[in-house]
Amino acid sequence: MIKLIEGGDESIIDGVVSRLEQLSDSIIIIDCGGGIKPLARADYVVDRIPYRSRSGIRGSVPERFSEQTWIEEDLCDSHWVNSIVFSDRDNNTISNRRAFCSQTIEDIRDPVGLLRNMQEIASSGFISTIHWTYEAGHHGHWQGPGYAHHRWLIHVKDSVLECVHKPLCLMDGPLNYPHRQQYLHLEWSDNILAREVFYPNQFNRMDFISWLESRWE
Repeated sequence: MIKLIEGGDESIIDGVVSRLEQLSDSIIIIDCGGGIKPLARADYVVDRIPYRSRSGIRGSVPERFSEQTWIEEDLCDSHWVNSIVFSDRDNNTISNRRAFCSQTIEDIRDPVGLLRNMQEIASSGFISTIHWTYEAGHHGHWQGPGYAHHRWLIHVKDSVLECVHKPLCLMDGPLNYPHRQQYLHLEWSDNILAREVFYPNQFNRMDFISWLESRWE
């Protein structure tokens, strides 16, 4: 089940991190995609970026993960799920595991696959991504809307997380589209219903945005 926390900025993520740091040591936390700035409280980090390439830390506690619990894998593949050894905690069950995923699902090739994998290794978790209105209209470092390296626009419709592939037409020149929020924050438990949604027409920037508005507003 998805609990939508639509509004917010980086402070929402900071609040979640603070709550995670207060959890019992018996709770296992898996940071999915935290390679550059991993969650300090995480017991495991899964990312294609090597352990020694991390350049910061998220949180205020000492690093719990180590080079041995850093899993250098593609998040979209499923075999990394079996790479995590959960036998290092007494009475460990899936109910004692939490997944943390911040600013990742919009980047990867198969976000639905990642969400499926997270459900395999945790009973609940937190997801943060760019709000689609910010992606569609924000003028960033690339002189155009959004972020050039992002692949997906993400939102929730009828309790289902929807992923729409980001078309190149969004980068066609300046567009002062008003963004409603910077981030989309989600908490989930038990399961995540997710699907990829295909845009049914030829890509025209304004037609595409109108279609998103009619679907997600």
